[in-house]
Amino acid sequence: INKGILKQFFAKQRYTDELSPKSYYVDKNLEKQIIDFFGLLCKNGNKFMQDYLKKQSNNSRSYNLILLVNDFSKELLTHLHYPVAFDTFTSCLKSMLEMIQGPNK
Repeated sequence: INKGILKQFFAKQRYTDELSPKSYYVDKNLEKQIIDFFGLLCKNGNKFMQDYLKKQSNNSRSYNLILLVNDFSKELLTHLHYPVAFDTFTSCLKSMLEMIQGPNK
């Protein structure tokens, strides 16, 4: 693999938190892709998946993923000056709308 390509890739992945002097590498789009996936599962008012994301009855521990996405979007509000955080925040809003809206008539 060309080392120049790797340098460019890691330069794009560099993320520095304003509260931390250290920087670390993350996949900036991973959170956005997961949030978009949840939204796509509920596309067109898929009532079964909307209910399943609220409560997983076949598991010993159930999570309300809509509330988790909501909490995640609240955390992103403090980092909106990063373009990646802004994109992920807008994906959270779009996906939450898909998760809670009823069927299209």
